[in-house]
Amino acid sequence: MGFLMRGQPMASMEAPDDLQLLTTFLDHDERPTVVVTRSLEQAGGVVCPAIAYYNEAFRSYSSIDSSEDINTATLDSGLRELATDPATWDSIKEGVTSEILFDGNAWTRRIIGQRWGIICLKRTSNGHIVHSVTEDGGFARPPKRRRLSSNSHIAALTSHRHLHELPGPDYLPSPESTTEPSDAPAPALLDWTRSSHDGLSDYIRMLQKHDWSKTCLGPMESWSQELRANMFLIMNSPEQRVLLWGPDLALIYNEACSYGMGKKHPSALGLSGAVGFAEGWPPLLRNIKEVMQTGRIKQVNDHYLPIGRSGLSPEETYFSYTLLPLIDENGNAIGVLKELTETTRRIISERRQATVKKAEQMAVARNITEFWSKVRHILDSNAQDFPFALLYSFTEKTTLVDGNSSKKVSKYCTLEGAVGITTDHDVASPRIEVRKEGQGLESDFERALLTGSPVLLRKSDGSLPDSLAIRILGRGLGGTCTSALVYPIRRLDGTGAIGFLLLGLNSQRPFDDDYSVFISMVIDHLVRAAASIIVPEEQKTLLRRTEIAESKERTFTRLAEIAPIGIAQFTPECTSIWRNDAYDYLSGMTGRRMSEAYDGWDAPIHPDDRPKSYATFQTLLEKPRSITLELRVHRTEADGNGLDQWRWLLWHGSSEANEHGNLAVITSFITDISDQKRVEKLQTQRLEDLLETKRQSENFIDMTCHEMRNPLSAMIQSADGIISAFDTSNTSTPTSTQSAVIEAAQTIILCAQHQKRIVDDILTLSKLDSNLLLICPDRVHPISLVENIIQMYRADLHSVDVTASLSINQSFKDLAIGKVLLDPARLSQVLINLLTNAIKFTSNATERKITINIGASLTQPTSGPTDVSYIPRVAHRLCSHPEGGDWGTGDEVFLQFDVVDTGRGLTPEEMKLLFLRFSQASPKTYAQYGGSGLGLFISRELTELQGGQIGVNSVSGQGSTFTFYIKARRYVPPTMTLPKFSDSLRDSELAASDNLPATPPILSALNNRTGSVLFNILLVEDNVINQKVLAQYLIREGCKVHVANHGAEALDFLARTSYITSSSNQASQHPQPLPLDIILMDLEMPYMDGLTCVRRIREMQREGTINAHIPVIAITANARKEQIANALEHGMDDVVTKPFRIPELIPKIADLVRRINAT
Repeated sequence: MGFLMRGQPMASMEAPDDLQLLTTFLDHDERPTVVVTRSLEQAGGVVCPAIAYYNEAFRSYSSIDSSEDINTATLDSGLRELATDPATWDSIKEGVTSEILFDGNAWTRRIIGQRWGIICLKRTSNGHIVHSVTEDGGFARPPKRRRLSSNSHIAALTSHRHLHELPGPDYLPSPESTTEPSDAPAPALLDWTRSSHDGLSDYIRMLQKHDWSKTCLGPMESWSQELRANMFLIMNSPEQRVLLWGPDLALIYNEACSYGMGKKHPSALGLSGAVGFAEGWPPLLRNIKEVMQTGRIKQVNDHYLPIGRSGLSPEETYFSYTLLPLIDENGNAIGVLKELTETTRRIISERRQATVKKAEQMAVARNITEFWSKVRHILDSNAQDFPFALLYSFTEKTTLVDGNSSKKVSKYCTLEGAVGITTDHDVASPRIEVRKEGQGLESDFERALLTGSPVLLRKSDGSLPDSLAIRILGRGLGGTCTSALVYPIRRLDGTGAIGFLLLGLNSQRPFDDDYSVFISMVIDHLVRAAASIIVPEEQKTLLRRTEIAESKERTFTRLAEIAPIGIAQFTPECTSIWRNDAYDYLSGMTGRRMSEAYDGWDAPIHPDDRPKSYATFQTLLEKPRSITLELRVHRTEADGNGLDQWRWLLWHGSSEANEHGNLAVITSFITDISDQKRVEKLQTQRLEDLLETKRQSENFIDMTCHEMRNPLSAMIQSADGIISAFDTSNTSTPTSTQSAVIEAAQTIILCAQHQKRIVDDILTLSKLDSNLLLICPDRVHPISLVENIIQMYRADLHSVDVTASLSINQSFKDLAIGKVLLDPARLSQVLINLLTNAIKFTSNATERKITINIGASLTQPTSGPTDVSYIPRVAHRLCSHPEGGDWGTGDEVFLQFDVVDTGRGLTPEEMKLLFLRFSQASPKTYAQYGGSGLGLFISRELTELQGGQIGVNSVSGQGSTFTFYIKARRYVPPTMTLPKFSDSLRDSELAASDNLPATPPILSALNNRTGSVLFNILLVEDNVINQKVLAQYLIREGCKVHVANHGAEALDFLARTSYITSSSNQASQHPQPLPLDIILMDLEMPYMDGLTCVRRIREMQREGTINAHIPVIAITANARKEQIANALEHGMDDVVTKPFRIPELIPKIADLVRRINAT
């Protein structure tokens, strides 16, 4: 074979190392070789081929002197023409080797690219093949390198960069070049690792293109002759062959083996066997070492090898293989040849046939329980194909509903056993409802039942529940199940299913036809085995049920005959089918014929009940249904014992249809309920009496509280007036008279406030007794609420020189508690009760200090600070849990409040009496501190209603700690919407007006006002004293006040104000309208009450008679929450309950007027 070299003369330029190696190799070759350049251009532009290189063997063959130039040397004319004739080269196609005879010798010609041609002596005239090595097997001694041509054009055309672009030539005989036949066929060069030729398979061409330089074997050009020979051998084998070569046991496999490599092909070519055969490498490596060390062949049968193919990762496969040692030229082990035969199909087929045979030979079970046990044993024996299995029996029941007018079919499966897992495993449901609209396995079982075919569940399409994608140790080859099969075990008579098998499938085998047929064969044998049990068992069951039914019929007949209730059956035509004696007696039909029409037996029915009973019977005739009715019938003469002549009956009728859907029978039951009716009448009368008593009691309480609040309001306002009249801010020292008057006024206020708390407690207690007290959540900032309560009692605290403070626990800060949803009124009531108690018991102490601590937690507290133990809840207490629409969707939190005082403390005996109704710590408590004994009892009730508890810890002489917690939710703002005007006002929930701060700023309401009048107010009050007192103090605060005695006068006054439109008749009568900012209105008034009046005002607004929204505040002694809500619903903008103080009312007015004006 000839190779090209750089055309530059050797004498003028030293060749680089790579070219030097190439020319060295050519000089070693014994075959005469010439390299011709076909693109040498002369001056005339004619292309003239010229010899660019010849080796030492060609020089010897042609007898050319070493000093001669090949292009000028004396050559045989035929040989020179062979090399330099353009027509000779033009007749040869690129890449095709042509053979020609010259001088009795066989020469090959081959064109490489458009420029180069190679001529090489292949065979001499005597048939001797010229080899490229010497006879002793070594390379010939290289001769001295010759300068080929001094032609600079040739030298330029043979640049080094072109040498690497030329593929290695193939030498195939060309029949047309042979001039005479030969006795033996000319050998061809078959080693495709050296050069490519026509007719190679796609797999061989892929191997040629594979980048072997990145593998353990290195580039193909560097391979040894032994590797090339063994590779040529395995690639021509039709059987699976693998070559493991070299110290790294590099992997080479033929095309037959490439399918078995799966996803690793072709990247595994040339890599270490530890990578290519990673799944089964350790045992294979041991066998390879044994073969390479001993030189003996090793055979392994049915070796399990999981490989990634067929879309599986991995696939369960089995191979039998033989390992043969390979040696190099020195006799050393250089690798092994692995001859493989895949036995996967045989192994799996034998395994499955064994399972089918066990199912076929299953012994006859004595009962269905034993049948399931045998099925479990069969499936358990095949751990590879059935990683797990759940065995379910199937039950179908039919029940009558709607008075036997329709049927309800319930279908369910009961777990009978499990394979691979225990019956208490999470995936082993003990019962599965079979229904089309069910979820998960429920609908899968229903589909398998309806179709009679298995239902395949796959993880890839989401049909397999995640709970079934499990891996079971020792089963399924250790893989995770990715598919399962719901297989019904059908009855041979085709009327349903005996049960179902939920089979986990082998994740290392595809669910193909073989797998499906195998399972169906097992199921077929199980169906036949079950049939041998079910049919005889059903026959026995039917006979047993018949006997039981006959026995029950006799029993029921005897029971019906002696039953104290009437039982009868009629045809739709009212013909009696059967009835007992009690029916005749109770219905008053003794001695009457029941075979007549309906009118024949309704005569004893009370005239008032006849239309109802007749309509009921007609309804039963329309379609199957059940109806219950109460009616009266006339007693018979045998009842002459002085009782009422009419008997009350509870009648129940049910109409049923036959199999054709036609009405067949009407069943009637009657029961004497006369005694029950008498008792109900008595109970109703007693209940009405109790309700009337309760109503009168509540009315009395409401009236009493209402009448007490009215004078209390005047008392407090008058006392405030006295104190303000003796204001000593401008006097250095008050006189003794002034001091006495101020002290007396303050005492009046304290007593009035104490009386107000008693009234509030009585109202709360009344609601608690009636279970009418509800928890109404609202968004509240807990810290602000506590601060407002402390501010409310700032004057009381100052009067007794007690310091009160608020402390926020770290738990409250850590949870970042902001606004929450709770009932602010009920929480305030508890805190006020505890705070006022603390003030009373601390007023005479040496250290006078009260601290309110507030904390929070996400879990229910079990105890408070300083060993506070919570009192157990009342057993029947109904807690208001923070759930429902009003409570929002925020997280649930527990707010804990501690009221700590430095008062006289309590003894253990005194603490036992706390939180009881009308109970105080000791008999001296009332005499010294006052009180009704209701405060702590009500606090406990309210705390438990809010889902919390209350407790106390105290040491006599060291103060007390009262602790309670309630349940709330974080406030989550809803989606922003524009509220109606009335809703925006009610967001403030002024029902909790008792919690107003004493002196909030009101400057914001006065910024835009002119003149000396603070507010123009219409006061509507029927109580002359309250009207006069309130008006005086409003005027004193800078307001202009107009008064009305009832709602009608208020409407008359309103007609003279600026709120009346100019087009109305009323406005025309008053050319100068009066200014008006707000209306303060009582509710209970003669002629027209406050609710009627405000409703009329809002109607006038909607009609357009009034041109703007008039602020209206209800001033009332009705303090019940439902009464306050009712006032707001009628149109009040806010509610202030009596008694109240003027410093509390003015900020209320200012805030409402500001918000109305802003709107």
